[in-house]
Amino acid sequence: MSPLRALLLAATLVAAPALGADLATPEAARDHANGILLDIGQNRLADAWVKMKAHTTIPPGRIDAFAESYRQAVQQTLKYYGPSVGMELLRAELAGESLLHLTYLVKYEVTGVLWNLTFYKARDRWMLTDFNYDINLTSLFQR
Repeated sequence: MSPLRALLLAATLVAAPALGADLATPEAARDHANGILLDIGQNRLADAWVKMKAHTTIPPGRIDAFAESYRQAVQQTLKYYGPSVGMELLRAELAGESLLHLTYLVKYEVTGVLWNLTFYKARDRWMLTDFNYDINLTSLFQR
C-alpha cells in the first residue's frame, strides 16, 4: 500500500467514528451542527447533507428534496450576497433536558442567512428533528 493511500485510509478511519458516534450530550449535538453549518458556509453542500442524515429522525428523502431546492437557491445567494466569509453560532437554547435549538448565521459579503436546527432527546441521544433557513435577519429579533 502506498504511503498516500495509507494516510487517506487512516484519515477515513479517524473521521468515521465522529460521523457515526451517538450524540450523547447537548455539546455533541452542537458540535455536530457546527460541522453541518461549516460545510454549508463553505459551499460543501453534499458533505453537509451526509452529516445531517447521520443523526436525524427526518426521512432521507426529505433532506434530499431540500438539498435539491437549496442547491438552486444557494446559487442566487452567492450571486447577490457574495462569497461566504464564515459562520457564527448566535444562540444555543436548551429547553428542559430534551430540546435543543441552535441558531446560526452564515455570513456572506453583503448580508447573512440564518439557519435553525432543532435537536430532540427522547432517551439517551440527541437527534436532529427540524431545520430551516431564513434570509430575513430581523426574524431573529421577532420572538
